[in-house]
Amino acid sequence: MNADWRYTDENLEKRALCLMCCVRNGEQIDSSIYEFCHYFTSNGLFGGVIPTKEDPLEEELAKYKGDFYAMAQAKVKSELYNWKALQS
Repeated sequence: MNADWRYTDENLEKRALCLMCCVRNGEQIDSSIYEFCHYFTSNGLFGGVIPTKEDPLEEELAKYKGDFYAMAQAKVKSELYNWKALQS
């Protein structure tokens, strides 16, 4: 088993979610999107976006009519815009 924290099941699932959100936002998948998803996951930017038993994020989810994916997609889109601005 690989002990590298980047490749835990949880982080790989978050990276896949980030990638899916990019696709749903109309992004073309290339190396920069993979770099962004690594950046996003490595910096814990899904914090406050993924509901847990301890924090079900009911109020935040209500803003998106209970659609977790729409909430995650909005967060990814916002951070991707900021990340692209920093890259240029």
